[in-house]
Amino acid sequence: MSKKQAEVDIPQYVKIIDLVMSLALLVVNQLKMPFIKIFIGEQEKVISMSSQEFDDWIRLNYMEIEGGPALTGHLKEAKGHLNSLARTTGSKIQTYLRNAYVNKSSYIDLINEQGQVVKIDKDGWALATKPEVYFTQSPSMAEIPLATGHGDFNELVSPYLNLEDENAKYLLVTSIVSAFFDLPSKPFLLINGEQGSAKSTTTRIIGELLDPSSVKTMVTPSSNDNLMLAAANCMILRIDNGSKLSEKMMNIVCQLSTGLGFRKRKLYSDVDEIIFEITRMVIINGIESDLVTAPDLLSRCIQLHLPSIGSKQRLPETKLWENFYRDRPAILGALYDVVSKVIAIIDDVIVEDSTRLTDFCRVGVATEQVMGWPEGSFMNAVKTMQAEAMDIALDADVLAVGIKAVMERRKDWSGTAEELLRIMNKSCSFDITSQPKWPTSARALGIRLTKVIPPLRDQGIDIQKTKSGVRTITITNTNPIAEPRSRLPKSDLRSVYSASE
Repeated sequence: MSKKQAEVDIPQYVKIIDLVMSLALLVVNQLKMPFIKIFIGEQEKVISMSSQEFDDWIRLNYMEIEGGPALTGHLKEAKGHLNSLARTTGSKIQTYLRNAYVNKSSYIDLINEQGQVVKIDKDGWALATKPEVYFTQSPSMAEIPLATGHGDFNELVSPYLNLEDENAKYLLVTSIVSAFFDLPSKPFLLINGEQGSAKSTTTRIIGELLDPSSVKTMVTPSSNDNLMLAAANCMILRIDNGSKLSEKMMNIVCQLSTGLGFRKRKLYSDVDEIIFEITRMVIINGIESDLVTAPDLLSRCIQLHLPSIGSKQRLPETKLWENFYRDRPAILGALYDVVSKVIAIIDDVIVEDSTRLTDFCRVGVATEQVMGWPEGSFMNAVKTMQAEAMDIALDADVLAVGIKAVMERRKDWSGTAEELLRIMNKSCSFDITSQPKWPTSARALGIRLTKVIPPLRDQGIDIQKTKSGVRTITITNTNPIAEPRSRLPKSDLRSVYSASE
């Protein structure tokens, strides 16, 4: 048999396997997903073996080397072998989407043809020639332009933000800076405002600075699968003109902020799974102030209310975006300067009186020092904002409304769940007690009570439950409303008038 005849007899899938092994390295990431590692110039890049990009890469290289097309059947067979080889013999790597914080350095994947990555550390920022991280990309991710200059971030970005006050600036700037750090809990940004207050524009500007996408924003997801699919393909989840989130959806978004594992079968005919571990920054904007009412989610929420924009101050949208894209490289350069300075001092920042977003608050206090804000201004902004958010949450929870009605003029109360429900029914109007979530039994009250204890405690109403013997509920209120004069006993009324005279 001639050499040429032997080459003809080699199955095409074998040639495809040989081609991939000669041009790339097989690796597997932290979720045991197989990738190939290739070089684009001097830049290493990884490509998921389950992606269309991998198929296109094989077809292009096979055509160039073999002079003919890679047939679909042989391509599928080759991919099966390569997947197995990568999972069993491939080197282990850590992959990231758009941004990574490793060894006190922040890396940003610019998603350009050159495969360039920006590295920010305590000494500044520059293009990384040999970054120590590997990025994956989704089809919807768009390019970030090269940053320029070292200007004043606040001065450069302020013309494109419509913020109510200084507190809003502290919170929004910190939210943007925090995106460059590997925080265990990501901020959930809730943007409210009436029609024409630039809610969508503000959401989009944040996205264009941190995670540009061909899909600028999305509507409120209709299912968990849609939400997780969107989160798996972007660094920042942006929901435009959001409607009030269901309790189930609020729980999912809360888990996204803290880290959520997601498992889904590849096909209904097998038991293989697709596994995601996702922690995402989430931005939702909408007109209603009660888009989110779950206290647990609100405790992780950064809520901004945007003021209305007068017709004389409103810039045509085409002109605004023309100006923004012109200034974006300079804004990015100034932002990277801020991040570099925050990296330099963040390890020395201690936040003694923090919230559930402790790591976010550390970034905020460090940013306060870097930006020259008044001392304590960031934490004051956080506490003011969260107090207002908790008011909204408690007003939306009928059980909290009932307890507040009972304790409005009391310093303390103690009794059983049955007695508490009875006095709540007497203290509240029919409009409240007839709502679907109003507890109709002592058991239902006891179960739901745990959920409202933390936000009520923040408002001075502390609830304690005994766990043994006769189960009683003890409630204390540090801020009861004083009895009005008309409700005081006559003898007390005489003493009051005498004192005033």
